[in-house]
Amino acid sequence: MRDSKFIVFKTNGAFPKLLELIEDTANTESTSVLEELLAKTDKILADLNAEIDSDEPCFVLRAQDQFAPEAIISYSERCRWGGASESHVRRALEIRGKMKDWQAANPGKVKIPD
Repeated sequence: MRDSKFIVFKTNGAFPKLLELIEDTANTESTSVLEELLAKTDKILADLNAEIDSDEPCFVLRAQDQFAPEAIISYSERCRWGGASESHVRRALEIRGKMKDWQAANPGKVKIPD
């Protein structure tokens, strides 16, 4: 799993699970804390990625893509128009805001897609 080029984190509790895992692992007296942490992290990531079928096409927008934030606006508007939940639209726009913040903080990494 760690060899994957892209790992998709969904907003279904992945980060709290990972934080809890890190906290639990840090409290152990294991001599191989890092290996234990990596093994548990792989399990969590495998569970999350299992939600996307291996034959399901998937498209990832990255903050380094100059056009990604505007694409999210378009997507959000279509979702709202199509009847998606307001919480889904809000989460998408929150990600857009984080992308814009990242782009402002990392202008040298923002580029037109290859």
